[in-house]
Amino acid sequence: MRSQLLIVLLVLILAAVLLAAQGTPQQRIGIVDLNQVFEGYSQKDQLEAELATVKKKMEEQFDKIDNELKQLRGELELTEKGTTRYGEIEDRAAALIQKRKRLNRESSQEFQERKLAFHDQLLTHIDQTIQAFAIEQGYTTILQREFTLSTQSLSWKSVLFAAPETDVTAHILARLNKTRQ
Repeated sequence: MRSQLLIVLLVLILAAVLLAAQGTPQQRIGIVDLNQVFEGYSQKDQLEAELATVKKKMEEQFDKIDNELKQLRGELELTEKGTTRYGEIEDRAAALIQKRKRLNRESSQEFQERKLAFHDQLLTHIDQTIQAFAIEQGYTTILQREFTLSTQSLSWKSVLFAAPETDVTAHILARLNKTRQ
């Protein structure tokens, strides 16, 4: 009788464990190397080219002011000190120097804002792509391996170890670059 009771108890425990295991969703975890995704994303090249164009325009404005200043300095060398003409040239040069400083401040701020917007745009699209991939492929969790923006010296790791078969970076890159072609 005692052995039958023990057997029934073991069967009930086993049944409870099996039922509990069936109710637990299976975990599927993937790892993404965001550095590799960011560098391999074809959209990044297009946006970096746009930033380079903005930077080139800014440099052209600086070059124009620098050439004017050089010309004014040459005129100063040929003009007698203390004359009205000398004072006028000095005033124009000072105004140009102030204009260049203001332009430098404004341009630097504008460039940084565009650069941040550029990174935000890329990272938003990458995030949306990773989420869609995870849902479609049945992943319960996607973690980033490590991420460092090339413009910053900081990096952080979210995953200290991951089996190679959990890495879905290539799938994410393929999906990102496919959507833009």
